[in-house]
Amino acid sequence: MFSRFFPRHEPQTQPLFALRSLQLSEKVHWLASKGLVDPLPYVQRHLRGDWGDVDEACHQANDIALEQEGALRSRYRITRHLELVVITSNDRSSILVQLPEEHQKENTMARNVQDTGSRKQLFSIGALIFSAGVDRLMRDGQLDPLPYIQRHTHGDWGDVTDERWQANNAALQSDDRLDSSYAVTHELSIHVFTEADRSATHIILTSEH
Repeated sequence: MFSRFFPRHEPQTQPLFALRSLQLSEKVHWLASKGLVDPLPYVQRHLRGDWGDVDEACHQANDIALEQEGALRSRYRITRHLELVVITSNDRSSILVQLPEEHQKENTMARNVQDTGSRKQLFSIGALIFSAGVDRLMRDGQLDPLPYIQRHTHGDWGDVTDERWQANNAALQSDDRLDSSYAVTHELSIHVFTEADRSATHIILTSEH
């Protein structure tokens, strides 16, 4: 019925909306810390309108929510025994990644996502843009940039000089560019920076900087 008024959205190559705050449930965070799951590719699919393994009713509800205000819900089967649920709050302020068994009543969940995101994140990150080198390492399973993006948004600027650290703290008030640097291994480090207008956050290899 709704499809006559809201045409079905096909997955896009670019994000359909910005990622402002990303929250992992306790169980997903544990799985990610053990290298058992990488939630970021599924968050990217969600942002591009690929809702994964949801039924037709949920697919239509998401398409309608893209045109109006409303929560967006995706579900992705990773293995026979593991799935991820990705949910964007009504106002697009935050995204929650959790396991199906952690999934509570939808209205309560959306409110909780919004509340926890607003307490922890210091600024909007806009669209996530990965360099060619970072994208290659992600595809090869050699880099998970998500923990470093979270540190960046929480004001942990990583391995920068004292002057840069102070400049970033000042930029939180003046809306200037924010720059972080993180050593992943002895041979690998990444640079994360958010544009002054908070429209986008770039993740690049330091060697590409």
